[in-house]
Amino acid sequence: MIALLAVMLLDAATAPPVLLADWKIAPTQSAEEYARYMRHEQDGTDSAISGSRKVCNCQLDEAVQLVQKVFANVPGASTRHDSIAACGHDAERVLITGVANQQDDSRRNIEVVWFRDGPALYMLMYAFRYAAPMPDAESALITLCPTQPS
Repeated sequence: MIALLAVMLLDAATAPPVLLADWKIAPTQSAEEYARYMRHEQDGTDSAISGSRKVCNCQLDEAVQLVQKVFANVPGASTRHDSIAACGHDAERVLITGVANQQDDSRRNIEVVWFRDGPALYMLMYAFRYAAPMPDAESALITLCPTQPS
């Protein structure tokens, strides 16, 4: 499962939460994903935020370590890790920057937040092209809390 999370990051049944008007609902990309939103940015690029849930024995620290290891091999990428509160739970956040570049429009910087609720691991992800995350997008990301108990 942790390897799948790393692949999802590299490739960048509940009602979706309500966000600000500039975020548009987008089709989910996997069975685990319960919400996905896109926003067209002022610089002409698109950003995405999503929430997913997977029942597993995955550990937060293992997910953080694996993602940091994977992105350590990406030229120009840097990672920053911290602990935060998200959706009423202790969470781990990793910010990956230096991935997006002018030569490849498909590459995105990523912010990912993981937390556990019972048997489920939740992942909230923000993919963006700016050098740093937009504060309003980070705020929107944390609103993707699940609406049903796990």
